[in-house]
Amino acid sequence: MPKSCIPTHTHTFMTLRLYFWRTNSSSSIFPQLTTLNFELDAMIDDVGLGTVANLLGMFIFFLVIAYHYVTADPKYEGN
Repeated sequence: MPKSCIPTHTHTFMTLRLYFWRTNSSSSIFPQLTTLNFELDAMIDDVGLGTVANLLGMFIFFLVIAYHYVTADPKYEGN
């Protein structure tokens, strides 16, 4: 492949930043805010999108069942 066809730059599609508190026992006892950066270079494909959609749907379904289980009151008697 000729060198003119090879891209010389990279494009970051998405950056995911995770923030969390971390204590470093050697420096101080107070927690410090730490950041982790993850850079995704490509878009998600159709299989990955389907997997994410199915996992999200199962999680929401579980939340609905958990909500009904927690809020159900067997002692309540309707009119």
